[in-house]
Amino acid sequence: VYAARAEAAAKALHDAGAKHIYLAGRPGELEAPLRAAGVGDFIFAGGDALAMLKAAYEHIG
Repeated sequence: VYAARAEAAAKALHDAGAKHIYLAGRPGELEAPLRAAGVGDFIFAGGDALAMLKAAYEHIG
């Protein structure tokens, strides 16, 4: 589903004014186009959850 819809969904969210977009899952080879569409970070198993939460807090603070 990501390959087919994630880029368009991220662009729509970004265009609607989303300040920071998180996408669940590792982006793999789709990282560059997803970031270009507005995805700021990727949340996935094995990632640094504490660092991600701290960064999210900084985005809203």
